[in-house]
Amino acid sequence: MNDSRAQSTGSRDGRPRVERVAKRDGREVDFDRAKIESAVQRAQQSVGDDDPQLAREVAELVCLAVERRYGSERGGAVPPIEAIQDFVEQALVELGRFPVAKSYILYRDRRARIRAATQDSLAQPRQGVMVQDSAGLEPWRKDRIVAALMGEADLPRAQAEEVAAQVEAKVLASGLRRLTTTLIRELVDDALVERGASAALSRARPVSVPRADLAQWLATEVYPRSRIADEVLLRWAQEHLLPASTVEHHLAGDIHVMGLNSPHQSLAHAMPLEAFLDGEPGARAAFGALDEIATAAHGVSTALVLDEALEPLGALVRERRGEGSVALRGWLQALAAVSTAANRPIELVLATRAPQLTPRERTKLVQVLSELAHLAEADERTPLCVLDLSLAARLSDEDEMGRMALERLLERRLVRLSFGETQARPLGHGLVRHAGERGSLRAASGVALNLPRAARRAGAWREDLLFAELQHLVELALDAHQTLAAERRNQRLEGARLRGRAACAIVPTGLREAARLHGDGEARPEAAARMLSFLAEACERLGAARGMVVHLDLVPCESAARRFAELDARQWPLQQARMFDEDSVSVRGGCTAAAELHARHEMARLGGEAALDAQAQLLAALREGVFEPRELLEGCAALTAQGRVVEDAPLANTLSRLTARRARIRSGAAPLVVLPRASRAGTAPLFSVDTLDTPDFGAARAEDS
Repeated sequence: MNDSRAQSTGSRDGRPRVERVAKRDGREVDFDRAKIESAVQRAQQSVGDDDPQLAREVAELVCLAVERRYGSERGGAVPPIEAIQDFVEQALVELGRFPVAKSYILYRDRRARIRAATQDSLAQPRQGVMVQDSAGLEPWRKDRIVAALMGEADLPRAQAEEVAAQVEAKVLASGLRRLTTTLIRELVDDALVERGASAALSRARPVSVPRADLAQWLATEVYPRSRIADEVLLRWAQEHLLPASTVEHHLAGDIHVMGLNSPHQSLAHAMPLEAFLDGEPGARAAFGALDEIATAAHGVSTALVLDEALEPLGALVRERRGEGSVALRGWLQALAAVSTAANRPIELVLATRAPQLTPRERTKLVQVLSELAHLAEADERTPLCVLDLSLAARLSDEDEMGRMALERLLERRLVRLSFGETQARPLGHGLVRHAGERGSLRAASGVALNLPRAARRAGAWREDLLFAELQHLVELALDAHQTLAAERRNQRLEGARLRGRAACAIVPTGLREAARLHGDGEARPEAAARMLSFLAEACERLGAARGMVVHLDLVPCESAARRFAELDARQWPLQQARMFDEDSVSVRGGCTAAAELHARHEMARLGGEAALDAQAQLLAALREGVFEPRELLEGCAALTAQGRVVEDAPLANTLSRLTARRARIRSGAAPLVVLPRASRAGTAPLFSVDTLDTPDFGAARAEDS
């Protein structure tokens, strides 16, 4: 007997314990306290009661009542299930939890009506007509349809019996002797459509995929089971988890709700690496933690972030396994294998709890980066790491080994760079760790915004209308976050409720194209910086008004960028395509995922320094964030090397110049003040240019000159 059952039936006054309970059909099963708690929790969720102690308290009272009533009999009586349910109702009423008690009573009544419909039905099994399901063959019974319609579609008994009779008449008239459950559901759907029961049809309709798609995935996909499961969950989330208005904006391409193929999971989860270790940091504890890391990776839809990883990894630097092989390298290889097996990225945040690294920790950081670079150069799978932007610049300027390791990782795009001026430390995916905060963090959900769509609707040079459109997109994203969180609670999707402070991510997508559309073909850095600054402030302000923690996230969402580009190209097809050159990506419906203003072919025309200035202005517009350099460093390094002596680490050196320029621009930033909200269609501006949190770009350029 498990612990919950043993605790639930133990007597405190010497009376015999009650260990069995009688079901309605006469069978006896184990008395399980956990089932009482689960029933009370379901009733709580239906009325929005979040008290975590109520279910445990009610279960304790019910167990005491059962012992007092039935445990005193010789040998211990077996109470019926109805008596236990009566005790639950009585406990809820005596505790004053009347809404929860009402929900529990209504649920009991509904189940009783379904049982009565099944037991009282005059329909007997039809001999000769068999129903095939995954378990085998059973005789046709009309009452099973009645029970399913009452339980799944919430139809009244009389209406459910009418639908079942209509379906049975069609089955008998067809002359079929063997039917599948899929065919029966289709017949039930037809009957509901004929009666105009759209709400019941939506609740009862199964989630399925077409046979042609299924055959194609089985023939072409490497992991077809995963693809099929993702597609079924995606359709279920769109049909049953999100409201119709949110799904409409998602399908139209205004927003992209991330992770809908895993609606039962949070978007991302961040935990200190030390939390997975059993004992002191070292090789034994690190390798022993891989099982738990794999389990955690399976529990998220996008990424698992191992925070404060420098100190535990530093303990592996000097440990050796075998002849000269470094334990750290073996552990990083094993972590990459775990990430591949889980089909989830596992990212290492190379930081410590202290805001500043000691010289010893800095040495460990260089060694960890060197090991990551060694794996990357050997074309082995290498975990992605997150590194502070200022720290990366100092390593590039002051440490030869660190500069070369950083260069190799930048070449292979295995580094994300974080920046911030407060005690908060961004980790990516909408995750931000505050000063002194320990434990886990989770990004409950993420929504990408179609910035080019907003710029098209506003028109060129209309910054007031553009900001109104951007605010509208943020509000749509917040609606999606809020409804998704509420439905996860209502549907009891336990996997989505990991421990840790929850936040939401909003991802701007297509900044380059939006800036071009706004500038009538010219992407102006100042306008793009104001867009990012406004979005960051709107996320914080509008999220706080709803009691939500929302962060603007610069980590690109490739799937959203592809969807937006395809949908916009259909809606705004290019006319007279030969009139447009390759720079007119925004006109052709393109949508870039990264928050960069210029592509590599544009840098050749503008010059590397101009592109570097533009990116520095974008980063200076935000107080904190995590970004991927992508094309910027490669393009700028290639251009600055023209006509000069070839640098030993052009990407790392370009990163140093970018960091210095952002710091100079940011030093002139003023606080952002947003005026009261105006209607989308109104002409009143949503912001004051004089107080916008965008730095003094002109002063910064004057300093550089």
